[in-house]
Amino acid sequence: MMRLILYFALPALLLLSCERHNDTKNKLIGSWLDTSPTPLHFTLNTDGSAETYNTQTTSQQKWFVQSDSIVFVKTLDTNKGTEEKTKFKIKKITTDSLVLESNKRAYVFIKNIVNKENLVGKWIDNSGAGLDFELKENNIASPINNAMLYYKNWQLKNDSITFTIESIEGDSTTRYQEQYKIIKSINGELILKNYTGIFSYNAQL
Repeated sequence: MMRLILYFALPALLLLSCERHNDTKNKLIGSWLDTSPTPLHFTLNTDGSAETYNTQTTSQQKWFVQSDSIVFVKTLDTNKGTEEKTKFKIKKITTDSLVLESNKRAYVFIKNIVNKENLVGKWIDNSGAGLDFELKENNIASPINNAMLYYKNWQLKNDSITFTIESIEGDSTTRYQEQYKIIKSINGELILKNYTGIFSYNAQL
C-alpha cells in the first residue's frame, strides 16, 4: 500500500515543486531596486541574462533559480571559461518586493513598475550637461533650456523609452531616434541606460 501511495504521490510532488519554481522565476523577472544607502540594482531577463548596476557602472551576468535561492553567474575569463557564482537565499518575494539573504545579511529590493504616469513631467539631468527635458501626456517631448537639441516625441514600450530628437547645428537639422532601458522611474528619480552609459535625472517639482 505504501509503495502504491508513493507511486502516485511522487509525480504530484514533483509537479508542485516545478510549479513553485516557475512561479518564483516569473516573479523575479524585471528590474529590482536596491533600497540600501549604497544601492546595487539589477535586472533579470527571461532569457537568463542579468545586469547589475549602480549610477556609474554596469555588469553583464547570468542568473538562475536553484531551490530557494537565486544564483548570479559572472564570467571572469571567456577564453578559460572561468566563472564566479554568487548565491542569495530568497527570504521573501511578492509581485513588487524582494528580500534576499547572504551571510546572515538581508537585502531589500522593490520592483520598478514602469508606467506612463511615472514618466510624465520635467526631468533635470544630474550629470551637469544640461540635457533636461519634459515628457507630456500626449507623447510630446521638449527640451528645457537647450536650443541645440530638440526632443520631438517619446514612446514607451515595456521597460524601454524611445525619443525622437532633432539636433540643430547652424542651418543643418538632423532627426534621429534614441532608445533607453528604464532602470528606475519611481520616487522622483529616473535612471536610463543605453549602449553609451547610464543617465540619471531628478523630477523638477
